[in-house]
Amino acid sequence: MSEMQRRSSVVQRFLLFTLPVVIVILAVLTVFNYNRLSTIQLDLKTEVGNTTTESVKQALLTWVLDQVDIVRAIAVDDRAAAVIADPEDSDVYSEARAWLTDFVAQFPYMENIVLVRFSEEGAPVQVDLGGVQTEVPDGSFLVAGAGSIVGLGGGRNYIEAVRAGSEVFISEAYLSITSGAPIFVVSVPVEANGRVAGVALVAPRLDYFTDRFGTMEHFSHSEYVFMSDDGGNLIAHPNPDLVLTEEGVEAFAPVYEIARSGENVFQTEFGGTRNLYVANIVDFDGDTAANWKIFYREDMVKITETSRRALVAFVITAAAIAVVLSILILVLSRRLIKRPLGVVDGELATIASGRGDLTRRIEVKRNDEIGAISDSFNSFLGTLAGMVKRVKATVEANLAVRSQLSASTTEASAAVHEITANIGSIERVLERLTDQVHVASSSTEEIQRNIDTLSDQTNQQSAAVAQSTASVEEMIASLRNTAIVTEQRREVADSLVVAAEANSENLATTVSAIGEVNTRIDSILEMTSVIDGISAQTNLLAMNAAIEAAHAGDVGRGFSVVADEIRKLAESSATSSRRIADEVKTIIDSIRTSNTNVTQLGKTLDDMIEQIRVMAATFSEIYNSTMEISAGSDQVLKAMTVLNEVSTRIATATTEMKTGSQHTVEAMNAVSDLTGTTRSAVQEITMGSQEILQAMSDLQEHAEEIGRKTDELSDNVSQFVTD
Repeated sequence: MSEMQRRSSVVQRFLLFTLPVVIVILAVLTVFNYNRLSTIQLDLKTEVGNTTTESVKQALLTWVLDQVDIVRAIAVDDRAAAVIADPEDSDVYSEARAWLTDFVAQFPYMENIVLVRFSEEGAPVQVDLGGVQTEVPDGSFLVAGAGSIVGLGGGRNYIEAVRAGSEVFISEAYLSITSGAPIFVVSVPVEANGRVAGVALVAPRLDYFTDRFGTMEHFSHSEYVFMSDDGGNLIAHPNPDLVLTEEGVEAFAPVYEIARSGENVFQTEFGGTRNLYVANIVDFDGDTAANWKIFYREDMVKITETSRRALVAFVITAAAIAVVLSILILVLSRRLIKRPLGVVDGELATIASGRGDLTRRIEVKRNDEIGAISDSFNSFLGTLAGMVKRVKATVEANLAVRSQLSASTTEASAAVHEITANIGSIERVLERLTDQVHVASSSTEEIQRNIDTLSDQTNQQSAAVAQSTASVEEMIASLRNTAIVTEQRREVADSLVVAAEANSENLATTVSAIGEVNTRIDSILEMTSVIDGISAQTNLLAMNAAIEAAHAGDVGRGFSVVADEIRKLAESSATSSRRIADEVKTIIDSIRTSNTNVTQLGKTLDDMIEQIRVMAATFSEIYNSTMEISAGSDQVLKAMTVLNEVSTRIATATTEMKTGSQHTVEAMNAVSDLTGTTRSAVQEITMGSQEILQAMSDLQEHAEEIGRKTDELSDNVSQFVTD
């Protein structure tokens, strides 16, 4: 196999590029068509739903109008008016019952046909129901064509609506009490004697209609039509278990909530699948409780399956087209591209096998892109030959520069070695300087700590001197005050001696006066005894008066109150008299004691006068001593003042020393930081010089490598033939 055959073909690469592009285009078209087909299919099903529900709606309206015509025909029949007018006539009642029974038999979907009677008095009537007299209340079922419901139905909305004046009323759907099938009622008034005398109503089975339109011939097995009312009840559905049941209300709730909001076309979950729903409202003319909606339902899975089937057909067709297009591209590429390129490739292989002969050229025979490539390649060979010539000259110049670069690199390496040795010496000096700075810094810090201790002690001494000075000043002030007070007390003592001598004479006069009072105390005691006797007599008289007032009854009640007050006054006087007697006795005892004490006081006063004279002499001696102590304290105060000034100067000097030591410590720290910074810089310079040395070594190796490569380049360039 040749080199050209082993290489990949440009046609193959073109196809490898074209096929992914075609596949991507097909994928884009597939997604687009799938979405388009899904939209078209959904629109189609929506249109089917609109058409179907509209058709069912029109058919339902027509069928309901037929029921209206039927019940109106019954209402205007003479037999209806006759039985409502006279229901207790057994012949008339039997005829009306047979007539309605035959009428029901004519319509297989009719659940019942009923007549209702309104009496003017509202009284019930008795009817003959197969030989049994049955009471029928006013406004209830009078005659029925099927089922035993006579007498029931009173108050139903389809009856009361006609009573209120409705011409036609259509009721909601509900389950029949006789058959259990879904039915609704159409009622119209029956007139007799010029008034609305009753109601005619028909009850058709709704499933008779819905069973015919629920599924249609063109429907798939997943399509169907169902109906609901405005209360969320299903009134027609392919599953009879859901019709007018709580199960149906619960299952229909998601669909009902969306439909009630006004949406007519929507998708939601129902029965475990996602479905498409199209709703249509049934509008009845006249009064009605039948607010019904018709729904078309289709499974969304079936809609997407149709789209997928169409998509598969499209993909198969597109794939077939892509295969045919690829084969056509392959054939044309071989004829128009691969063969001409093979010719050019052969010429280039010949040039390549000539060991760098740049003088050869490709012969140009085509006037297309391949010919242009050949012409361009010939120009390239000419340019390349010129470049090779310049490369040869450059190689020769590089050989000369290599020798110079090697010599310069050697000299630079020697210089870097010398610089590195000098930096090492500087680094060792800096290490010794750093150690000395650390020692000086430690000593300075120790000095600073000693200065701090001295400063603290000086401050304590200054405080103690200040405190002692204050104490001495206070003591001197106290001594002076003591001298002054002593002098004052001496003067007072002298005055006290004079006063005591004068009071001694007054005391004698007082003793004689107390003796005279003592002799008159007895008369005071006699007066208190008289007062006490008067109080006792008054109290006795008050008690007698109270007794007499009690004998007098109501007449003496006022006098009894006065007697009671007199008695209280007598008791109070007696109490006061006893208190006065006690006080007088106490006073007498005090006077007698005072007489004794005054006598003793006279003797004591004489002794006190003598002691006061001694105390005055003592105060004189204290005064003289205090003045001598005060003079000595002034000398102590002067010495304490001098000591305080010395302590202040020491504290100031200590502060200055502390400030200076702090500056010294800061300077030593700055020197230490500077030394560290210088040492770091020297280390960085050392590392830089080592890197420079390594770079110079690498540069020398690279220079040698360049030399070797230049030799190889010279050998290779010399192989090219350029002339």
